[in-house]
Amino acid sequence: MKVNGSDGPLSMAYGKKMKVSWESKGVESCDLVYPTKKGDAKRVAVKTRGTKSITAYPSSSPDQIHMACDVKGGGGAYTKDAVYIQRKFEGTSSPAAVLGSPNAKVEIVTYCDTESPFCRPFIDTMYKVVDYYTKGAVNSVNWNYELLPNNALTGPASIPEAQGVMCAASLAGGGSYFWNSLAALAGGSYTNAESMFTQLVLPKSVDKKSFVSCVNGADTKMFEKRFKDAVTVGLQGIPYTVMTKGNEKEVVNGNVPYDLMNELVYDFLHY
Repeated sequence: MKVNGSDGPLSMAYGKKMKVSWESKGVESCDLVYPTKKGDAKRVAVKTRGTKSITAYPSSSPDQIHMACDVKGGGGAYTKDAVYIQRKFEGTSSPAAVLGSPNAKVEIVTYCDTESPFCRPFIDTMYKVVDYYTKGAVNSVNWNYELLPNNALTGPASIPEAQGVMCAASLAGGGSYFWNSLAALAGGSYTNAESMFTQLVLPKSVDKKSFVSCVNGADTKMFEKRFKDAVTVGLQGIPYTVMTKGNEKEVVNGNVPYDLMNELVYDFLHY
């Protein structure tokens, strides 16, 4: 069985169509099962081979799209194949903004708001964690920071700052500019694009006019939708951090201090 031609695992947008294909031998009947918008699983009877277009709603945890088929003459025995999918938020940061090896054993994603008083110290914590595991454990961990601003919760600078970080990285063409801009703007309460520009170190190819235009063109509704979507899949507060190792997942809530976060990562990596 494959989803969009892949054996998985896959990171997929919420509510997007996908193509499931399969071929079974020695079976009598099959059911296709996939996650729905209500949070449950839909089961559909299908032929023993074929393709089907579905709309699935994966959560932030690894979910399954799976096929269960009854074995011919098996007396109730069945065989199963599955592809793991996980929620990909719209408007996520560029893959170039990942710190650490892209092939690391443990992938960590933190969803946070630059204006949250709990997120800025956690950024510093995660810098130390990634630095430790990059140097001391042969690139066993990587980290991605996903911008999840909410003006209603943390003030009017939330969305402009998030857009500023994304614009800096996009216009400058590199993940390092994402991290540098995040460090420069986080917690600064910048609502004005011109003020942001003076705080950033960008290549000469990025002029002030282009940056201001990009920031002022922020898709506020997209950010609002991302936050609502995050709540539907388990977000209870920020920072909200998800550690993934293959099909295993562990959630870390809140501004966890360095010693504890390092311990949590170590345990997840080794056990």
